[in-house]
Amino acid sequence: MGEDETVPERDLQEICRLQNLMSQARAHVSNSASAQDEERWCHQTLQLMRENLMHHFDLEWIAEQQGVTYDVFRRKFRQHFKMPPRKYFNRLILESACAMLLETTAPHGDIAERLGFCDEYYFSRFMKNYLGISPREYRRMQASTRP
Repeated sequence: MGEDETVPERDLQEICRLQNLMSQARAHVSNSASAQDEERWCHQTLQLMRENLMHHFDLEWIAEQQGVTYDVFRRKFRQHFKMPPRKYFNRLILESACAMLLETTAPHGDIAERLGFCDEYYFSRFMKNYLGISPREYRRMQASTRP
């Protein structure tokens, strides 16, 4: 009778161990899927930002495209990218502006329009705010440093 009692106890222990392993595996798969979802969200957000530089005053629209409120979007973005979405978006705009100023001879007004600024003067203030110099000064400085 003593032997009969130990066999079911061993079986019970083995079942508990297997259930624990299965639970850990499910948690790992769930965490992995969650991490993939977060990675996908980050990629889609950045892609939306890059594709919509011209609409840089409407981050609410990007939040809507991602299926969240702007407050949730802002919090989630800051958590992943360690900066507010507006700051990141402005950096993208600035990078594009600098590239256009260097790689084209387009007038400042055309560049401003392509980037969604209401006029050349607002574009100039934007650049001065971030770089400390106007688009004209930036273009001239960069031209003087090129061979």
